[in-house]
Amino acid sequence: MTLYDLTAEYKELLDLLSDPEHESFEDDIKDKLAVTESDLEDKADAYAKFIKTLEAQANAIKTEEERLNARRKTLENRVDYMKKSLEDSMVFLDMKKFKTTLFSFNIQKNPPAVNVFDERIVPDEYYKQPAPALSKTLIFDALNKGVAVPGAELIQRESLRIR
Repeated sequence: MTLYDLTAEYKELLDLLSDPEHESFEDDIKDKLAVTESDLEDKADAYAKFIKTLEAQANAIKTEEERLNARRKTLENRVDYMKKSLEDSMVFLDMKKFKTTLFSFNIQKNPPAVNVFDERIVPDEYYKQPAPALSKTLIFDALNKGVAVPGAELIQRESLRIR
């Protein structure tokens, strides 16, 4: 019997108990009610066990996610360190481009990006509306056209590409 069926049966029995016409069957109804309550308690125990199992599984998955996330970050940091070391060596040796039998390496310019070094002196026209938010796209367009924007400059960095 499902929890839904037990609940419906329990409600039906409670309705019968509150109906004054069925007082003569009160003992029979109470006995059936006790059995229904027992069934409901058994079903509730089963639900509780299942819920606890699911909660334990969810917590185990969450713990594993945290462990894997930490491992992923460690690996990403190692990659960044190794790429930076290789890039530094290439720059020091003035080898901006070379090929091996497996890979090609080159240091190339990234697309220009806006570096806002002092937001307080950037004119209001470069803030998005309705809430004042700095629009780096507007600043980039202006700087790219040669317009001087106080408090901002166009910068271009380099990074290592491995293909």
